[in-house]
Amino acid sequence: MKKGIFKKFIVLGLASVSFVAMAEQMVVYKSIYCGCCSEWVNYMRKNGFTDIKVINTENFISVKKEHKIPSNMYSCHTAVIGNKVIEGHIPVQDVKALLDSKNNLRIVAAPGMPPSSPGMDIPGTPYQTFGVNGFGQVSVLSEYDGSLEY
Repeated sequence: MKKGIFKKFIVLGLASVSFVAMAEQMVVYKSIYCGCCSEWVNYMRKNGFTDIKVINTENFISVKKEHKIPSNMYSCHTAVIGNKVIEGHIPVQDVKALLDSKNNLRIVAAPGMPPSSPGMDIPGTPYQTFGVNGFGQVSVLSEYDGSLEY
């Protein structure tokens, strides 16, 4: 019986960590003219990120440079939660992986505008998301098959 209680405590503890991270405000820098970026914001809200501040700007490069996003990772919008950065149309599970305190990721990115990513929603184009750690090292975080199942 103790084993079951311990497991429940661990699961509740992990859920709390995710909830706390999701409770922090997300600030999204995007163009007022970009419908796909607005759709990504809606997708994030539907998936539990309810405190989102949108800043419409056309000064993207300065935002990306300020947050030290590698230029080969640039996408159409940038979101920030605390000291973590989300670059582009990232699926919610990769955002949650970024916010997980057990890793050293600083940035998750979907370079360009992958057609089959959240907010773009055009099926059929496989794509990858990338993680960037505090040392600027880039690695593949996830691979998606283009089926819109993210």
